[in-house]
Amino acid sequence: MQTFTILGSNPELSLLEIKGLTGADPVNATELVAVFDDIDMELTKLNDKLGGIQKIGHIVGSIKRESRAELIEFLTSMIIGANYDGKITFGLSIYEFGDTKRARALQKDKDAIGLEVKKALKASGQPVRYVTSRDPNLSAVTVTKNKMLASGGEFVFLVSERETLVGLTSAVQDYEDWSKRDFDRPRRDAKRGMLPPKLARMLINITGVQPEGKTLLDPFCGSGTVLMEGALLGFEKLRGSDILEMAISDTEQNMGWLKNSGYDVPSYKLYVTTAVNIGAHIEPETIDAIATEPFLGVPRQGSETYAEVTTAVNELEKLYTDCFSALYKTLKPDGVVVLVNPVHFVKEVARTGDTRNLVQKEHTFEVPMNAVMRKIGFSTDPEYNNDILYRREGQFVGRRVMKFIK
Repeated sequence: MQTFTILGSNPELSLLEIKGLTGADPVNATELVAVFDDIDMELTKLNDKLGGIQKIGHIVGSIKRESRAELIEFLTSMIIGANYDGKITFGLSIYEFGDTKRARALQKDKDAIGLEVKKALKASGQPVRYVTSRDPNLSAVTVTKNKMLASGGEFVFLVSERETLVGLTSAVQDYEDWSKRDFDRPRRDAKRGMLPPKLARMLINITGVQPEGKTLLDPFCGSGTVLMEGALLGFEKLRGSDILEMAISDTEQNMGWLKNSGYDVPSYKLYVTTAVNIGAHIEPETIDAIATEPFLGVPRQGSETYAEVTTAVNELEKLYTDCFSALYKTLKPDGVVVLVNPVHFVKEVARTGDTRNLVQKEHTFEVPMNAVMRKIGFSTDPEYNNDILYRREGQFVGRRVMKFIK
């Protein structure tokens, strides 16, 4: 049975995360949707592990391009055949999967289809509620709060040029759990910079290292986000270090909070040290995976000159060279590093031929990490694209997620 996923804000990164966990490549994918043939993992468990998807489910049928009546009949028979107890609650979401024009037309027709299905279900004697939304797609919040997955389902229409695939959602992202770990933990310091928990989870999954019996290291652990996510994924041992005593204290408090909140927390050790001196604390070839966001540089204000940013990036290159040379020794053969390389954006205002017209250009500056890591002895993963950029609108510094193998 085929599997569909609704991808997160960085679809390419989401697909690589799925591949890291399952080894699967999509048979078809658009900017927001991917369909797979060969995912064997139970989908609710897979959803619990992933940080970069919104929804996941199975393809349960396909309908001819223009057959609204067939859609209504198919959905009605699917819901009746599931033999739900009590009141049925269902909803519909429409995603473009190759045919934008038809997807938009079906979005306009969505509630009419839903109400026809509701009418047919009521005629069969079952109490039923159809969940509507002003948006073309139901959010994870709407699906969860209406308890749809246990009482009727969210049906997802993937509209392509040849057909409309019908998916039944198995799980949605647990927005409450993610929010709790992000905002309720006792120690978080936005001024020092924080890796979002979802991105931290994705970095770990992209390593492709199965966590059972393995050791994960974050040598720039900050407030412990990577280590917290590593704990939830099931790593046997966690190791973290930071040059700041306050960061280690923050991590200790957050790990304690995680354990007291009912999560399983494995054995972990924390060290106040530079990554360059990590060898004084960690034996050679004892680490299976490193997932980390290193020091990104002094926080940007947006007014820096080319020269200032160039100097900062050159300093980072020396730091990264020294740090990852030391970290290389801690990794087991075939050990994996997934890191964030900062990409600094600097705007330039230029005049066109007509001096009244100003054109704003954006230039980027970053450490040449592929060359740095190759010189140390690392290789790249031929199946991983080291050019993926994670950047929110307006940020002066983006994050390039890169993968290397010892």
